[in-house]
Order: sequence, then structure tokens, then C-alpha cells
Amino acid sequence: MFATSRPGRYWFVFSFTEDVTELAAELQDSQRELAALIANEATAPEEVTAAFEALSEITRRFIVGKSNPQTLVHELTIEGVVPDDPDPHDPKPKPLPDGRYKLAELSRLEAAKLADHTEAATVAGVYRAIAAQIQAGALKGQQRILDEVVRKLNERLGDGFANWKPWGLAVSGRLSDLYELDELKTDEDFSEAFGEIALGLEAL
Repeated sequence: MFATSRPGRYWFVFSFTEDVTELAAELQDSQRELAALIANEATAPEEVTAAFEALSEITRRFIVGKSNPQTLVHELTIEGVVPDDPDPHDPKPKPLPDGRYKLAELSRLEAAKLADHTEAATVAGVYRAIAAQIQAGALKGQQRILDEVVRKLNERLGDGFANWKPWGLAVSGRLSDLYELDELKTDEDFSEAFGEIALGLEAL
């Protein structure tokens, strides 16, 4: 299955090797026959040579069958207007469409300051997963939610957890401000805020 909202021409390439099941069985039978001929002292050398040549041919066919892939290609064209993308070489990234708490842009900018932000997708995944748990009613209570964030980040980042501390301090500081302003009231509010945080990281 393939889905995209982006118009263009797409190619799907399926590569596979020949089914060599029968050749494998034939190869094993020939190996046994040759071993029996060699073990039989009464066998004429010509018979052994002929058997060896036959075995070599089967082996060659087996190797060719396994190593020469066959390919099927399917082309698909999706009509429409291609959206304008930001210049990937532009040093100033375009502002994110921020949400109610304005956390996406903060999340991205703070992560970009880190010496290494290659784990941004991992951290985003933690926030997405916890937001989903809250929405499903599997995780309740703000303190439990925050404790679960720290536990999951520790678990997923391991030694890299320390690298993300400056980012975590900046984001948690903003969450604290929102809490003090009474803008983060319910578990669902935290779920929405976590979605914004993840969006910022995913933009990296």
C-alpha cells in the first residue's frame, strides 16, 4: 500500500531471485551419487569424471539462479500541484505552524542548540506515545504523566539522556509557566502540549 498527498512520478521496484528449490535437491542428489562413485573402487575414472562434470554444471546453474535477480517495476503518476518547499540550504528555517501552547517552535529551536540532536525522532516518539496513552485513558494524573516522560526518555536514550537535559530544562520550564498561568489544567491539555513538543522535534 502506498499513500501520499504529494504529486509526482513514483516507481515501485520488486526484485527477487529464481526459485532454486528443485536445483538444490538435484545438487544434493548429485553430490551423494558422486561420493558413492568415488568410494567404489570398481568405478571407472571416466564415470567419475562425467559425474563430476554433471555436478559442476548443476552447481553453476544453482549459483546463477540464486545470484541473478529478476525485477518487476511499476510506475505510478499522481496528478496535482507540487507545493513549494523551503530551501534546504536556507540557514533560517521557516517558523512552524504552532499550536495553542506555542511549544513546537520552542522544542525545535532548543533541540537545534544541542551538540547532537540525532535522537530527535526518538524523543518525539516518546512524547507521541505518552500523548496517545493519555488520550486512551491509560495514563492519568499530571505527576504520573511527567514521571512517565522521564522514565521513558531514560529508557530510550540511555547514555544520551544527559545530552538532552538542556532541552528538557527549557521545555519543562515552559510547561511550568503554562501550569502557573492555569493554561495546563487537564490531562488532555498535557496530551495536546506533548503533541506540539513532538511536532517541533519531528521538524528536525
